Amino acid sequence: MKLKVKGRLALGLSVAVGLGGLALILWWVGWRRVLRETLALGGLGFFVLALDFALTFLFWALTWQIILRAYGISAPWAPVVRALFSGYAVSYLTPSMYFGGEPIRVYLVSRELGLPQPKLYATVLVAKLLESVSLICFVFLGGFYALFVEELPHPQREALLWGTVFLSFWVALGVLNFAFDLRLGARLLELLRRAPWPWSWKGALGRARDRIREVEEDIHQAFRRFQLGSTGLAFLASFAANLLIYLRPQIFFYFAQGISFSFSKLSLLYALSIILGALFWITPGGLGIAEGGRIGIFALVGVGEAGAVAFSFALKAVELSFVAVGLSSVVQFGLLRLRRGEEKGSGGGGGHAHDELKGEK
Repeated sequence: MKLKVKGRLALGLSVAVGLGGLALILWWVGWRRVLRETLALGGLGFFVLALDFALTFLFWALTWQIILRAYGISAPWAPVVRALFSGYAVSYLTPSMYFGGEPIRVYLVSRELGLPQPKLYATVLVAKLLESVSLICFVFLGGFYALFVEELPHPQREALLWGTVFLSFWVALGVLNFAFDLRLGARLLELLRRAPWPWSWKGALGRARDRIREVEEDIHQAFRRFQLGSTGLAFLASFAANLLIYLRPQIFFYFAQGISFSFSKLSLLYALSIILGALFWITPGGLGIAEGGRIGIFALVGVGEAGAVAFSFALKAVELSFVAVGLSSVVQFGLLRLRRGEEKGSGGGGGHAHDELKGEK
């Protein structure tokens, strides 16, 4: 009960911080200026931006579907897409660095298809690794272009360089961990478990360690069985999804202001936006944080405060429509099924689903 209260207080505090920050930004920039910049996108611009998002989800789903089949899991498209939307909604609304929805994705597919969760977690992590590798490809190409083709000012070049180093380090660490079976995740949880926690926490950390160890072993086995064809197709699908994300600033500012960014500037915006989302996603939907961060990021390429905030608002308008679809899937195929399991259990004999979820926790 105390944990639930603390969780609600933390969520309420993050919402308050986000709304307060957003109010200050709109007061400073001027909400009328932001509104004009946003509406300048026009109906066609909004349609193209929404199409970009829809195709991104399509390629994300295709990436996961290819990896599932490579693992010998024949999953229909419908539960895969529903789980993807649900995970996206939870990640978007949870201050968790974009990763809060992955357990939801795994849980929903596991419950619908009766599949083992560790293997599903392995497929999700492989998809994330491929996504990260394709992300680094864009940043590296942009960095090369900036250094040897188009001379960027020193602050922009330095920001792109450090962004590339930061992202590359974590991607390389993940690849090495799974390729050489280092089991860094399980080792880290074991170190945490040895700290003087309460016994209930030690037990939870021990269960998490065992689960992570199993997932890391599954992914290591996938690396050993390396299937070039399936991995290549999944990488191409992930690359296409990242390309669509990469192009979003160009879509908005082309339709709203007639601006065309160079390849290196788009790479700079992309790399710093990824870092902003990974490190500072501390409010639901990045409320207030995304707007403030983008003001600084877009200033590096000559875009004013109103344009940066308008771009963030346009993204939110499209994102929230997909979040709504994801939340409806969470309720329809997740929470309602758990509720029905509880009701059956109270009648004597049908509460297995609820008991299993309690055991997983």
